[in-house]
Amino acid sequence: MKIAVATNDGKTISVHFGKSQYFMVVTVDEGKEVARELRDRSVPSAAAALGFAEDEANTPKHNTDHLADCKVVISRGMGGGMLWFLQQAKYRVILTEVANIDRAITEFLEGRLLNHPEFVQ
Repeated sequence: MKIAVATNDGKTISVHFGKSQYFMVVTVDEGKEVARELRDRSVPSAAAALGFAEDEANTPKHNTDHLADCKVVISRGMGGGMLWFLQQAKYRVILTEVANIDRAITEFLEGRLLNHPEFVQ
């Protein structure tokens, strides 16, 4: 299973999913972390390369194209439209108050990472 964590620095969880610069993708096997990969979101440039206009580049679909192999998304906040899109796409979304990626992954694996739906922006 892969977990995507919104981040701007690779260490802390972004307060807004859609404004994060990167996603830390954590691979979990048999309940243990086995790998990490920092993915650059580069949404506007990637969308432009595909021929989309700038205003089409920041849609929910383009924000998640590079997370297709993930099952869980963790952020400290996101807009309601993005939350709806992710849930419809069958991602498990966790909006957390935990800022540190390492701590959030540990708590998730231990079943202790709390979801805060009030963090929808």
